[in-house]
Amino acid sequence: MLITTDQQRYDTLGCNGADWMPTPALDALAAEGARFQRAYCTNPVCTPSRVSIMTGNLPGRHGSYNIGTRAKTTENFLSTQLTAAGYRTHHIGKAHFYPWDCPSEENLPQFPGESLRNFAGFETAELTVGHSDWGVTGH
Repeated sequence: MLITTDQQRYDTLGCNGADWMPTPALDALAAEGARFQRAYCTNPVCTPSRVSIMTGNLPGRHGSYNIGTRAKTTENFLSTQLTAAGYRTHHIGKAHFYPWDCPSEENLPQFPGESLRNFAGFETAELTVGHSDWGVTGH
């Protein structure tokens, strides 16, 4: 299981010494899983950073350099490789692997709880939608 949080600093987790913000669920996962103590963000923008996590490549290599851009391919995504190896893959939450206004099924579903198949190498996905009130209709 790969879990990432959005815009969360290292020092905001109890397992990393934060006593001012209780994070019991994340602390429990950290105690039983792998914790990266020296991880670095490849880009200050979410889309290229997420694509870097999925490909292991820097933005100049995978082609997604800003929000609203897309990776050249999802062929080398971790999700694609795990699915091909027989693992059950499912994405939950925000992805932003594709532009918000992408006119194809890559940007569906449009409603919370709606499931999507074959999304960015994942067998199924439940995308966070409607988390903006300024005209963005995609995930």
